[in-house]
Amino acid sequence: MSRKTRIGARGALLAVALGVFLFRPPAGRAEDASGQRPWRPLAVAVFAGGTGFISKDEPDGGISYGGGVLWRMSRTFGLGILVERFNGETLVASNVMLNTYFFFASRSRLLPYAIAGLGFNSVEFDPSIEYFIYPGRFVDRMALQLGGGLEWRVVRRLSVTAEARSNLIKTWIMDGPAPERIRDIDPATQDIVHLYGLTVAAGLKFSF
Repeated sequence: MSRKTRIGARGALLAVALGVFLFRPPAGRAEDASGQRPWRPLAVAVFAGGTGFISKDEPDGGISYGGGVLWRMSRTFGLGILVERFNGETLVASNVMLNTYFFFASRSRLLPYAIAGLGFNSVEFDPSIEYFIYPGRFVDRMALQLGGGLEWRVVRRLSVTAEARSNLIKTWIMDGPAPERIRDIDPATQDIVHLYGLTVAAGLKFSF
């Protein structure tokens, strides 16, 4: 057997071993005779990554970080409360989201899922930037979040996650003093601002 053939055979064996390690079910994953769930219903997650925002064709990017509490209600569906902070050069934003998670069937360590959620967003801006000099302030508004992710179960209670989430924030710049009730203002009379963002993050998930 030539040297190249031996190297190729070793490489193939290593690839097979890596595939078995990544895709084999973790210990305790299979449902036992007592009917125990093959997943843990409660989890705490932390993450960090980067976010890019576009506002009226004005880009801004920076770091984002946060965490959340997740409740997996079934094999394919879950709910989560996500708290996220974005720090950019011109914009600073905070999100509190209620997300739904749709898990795709998988018996391996890799679990893909989709994300859809609604939440509350608070936006601040740097008035020293000429583009953001407005005679008013952003109004905190609802936000929409869509995306997907991949979870890799390291051990029974610990997973590594990778997510890509798109964010849509619809807000406006309010002139003058704030009213007692924000619903008294007609948004159609305001300067509507759409913030489009993309977040790519990695994190850890601790299951209970």
